[in-house]
Amino acid sequence: LNNLDEILNVEGLDAILIGPYDLSASLGLIGEFEHPDFLSARNKILNCAKEKNIATGIHVVEPSSCELKARIDEGYRFLAYSIDTVMLRKAVEKDFSLY
Repeated sequence: LNNLDEILNVEGLDAILIGPYDLSASLGLIGEFEHPDFLSARNKILNCAKEKNIATGIHVVEPSSCELKARIDEGYRFLAYSIDTVMLRKAVEKDFSLY
């Protein structure tokens, strides 16, 4: 976050991706995705990138159509959706309601 302007001014930069665990860990809030400081940092990154017309993506870790729609509505232009181990766990639990 301290170097956000410098990062977004790198020549040829087309896009950035927010890793929620990486961001929350750098804030000392590992996995606290609803913490006000995390949300503020995430919004700062998104808004600064939008100002520079740089596509911003985010990783939606837990499969949730509601969260996916929320991130799209916020302006994220590409999304990584879940991870294989989470999807496999959901399949074993037969919890297909989130897909």
